[in-house]
Amino acid sequence: MENKNLDRKILKLLTKLFVFFIPITFGFFILFGFWLPMKYKNSGLSNIEKWRLLYEGGANSDIIIFGSSRALRGYNSTIISQKLNKTCYNFADLGIPLSNYPRFLHDYLLKNKPPETLIVSLDIFAFNYRDRISTPYRMLPFIHERSRIYNEIYQFRYIKYLKTYGYFYYKNIILQEMKTMQGQKQNLFGFEPLEWEWKNPTPLVKEAKAIKEYGLDSTKTHQYFSEINKLVQKYKIKKTYFILPPVYYSELHITGNWKKIVSFTQKECTKLNIELIDMLEDSISQNPNYYYDPIHFNSKGADIFTKKMIKELNKN
Repeated sequence: MENKNLDRKILKLLTKLFVFFIPITFGFFILFGFWLPMKYKNSGLSNIEKWRLLYEGGANSDIIIFGSSRALRGYNSTIISQKLNKTCYNFADLGIPLSNYPRFLHDYLLKNKPPETLIVSLDIFAFNYRDRISTPYRMLPFIHERSRIYNEIYQFRYIKYLKTYGYFYYKNIILQEMKTMQGQKQNLFGFEPLEWEWKNPTPLVKEAKAIKEYGLDSTKTHQYFSEINKLVQKYKIKKTYFILPPVYYSELHITGNWKKIVSFTQKECTKLNIELIDMLEDSISQNPNYYYDPIHFNSKGADIFTKKMIKELNKN
């Protein structure tokens, strides 16, 4: 008799748990497995639209650009298109290290035709690597099992088994972004300029005392350069340019080893028969009015830099 009562209690408890958890689980998957993904994917925001083009196809540009926030803010795709009479798309994004450029190029070529020209923007201060992405949530609606980013970046380690968890994990950032970016759906072909001015610029010092050094991982740099070059050869991309864009002159000259990094980069590019365009000390580096901080161009600086870069491209 006691055993029967115990069985009934257990059954009643299990029934309550079932009735309680099933609606919660169902609601969780509806909210984070359907509603939020569809809302975010179809928001049309320019900062996720580029990943739609990259991962679902549709870019098919003559010229594509990879880089970090410096390329995102500094390479004006519209000017490049107009001056060179070619279609151009800027696939740079915040905090993207060089280690991910070959991965993005691989993923791009899965769905898009090979570009005629590949531009890779190199950061003089980023030759030591963090194997991560600053905004992985922007790629969630589009990444797939064949993607190198999806399979190799630790931030997708668990998400790739259940994207619903990814939307739950990043829900606050996604909702905030959709709210703050509303109305900013202009398509500048991946280029995202800022109108900011540098309010307290560092005094221009041409011969500053070196007080720091940039990291240089020569083994990994060689690896990533080689991976890019293999894809260039495999898909017969006609022209490839590695570019060292300017940083503010005083920022450059407080660094003790920047010339060593440039020399190493030149040697690696020569080995791989890749054109390196070194603009680190271009005259634009001496004018703080073209920057919003020591390493990023404002919109005015981006336009001037882009036109100067095009002149360098036309020389080669």
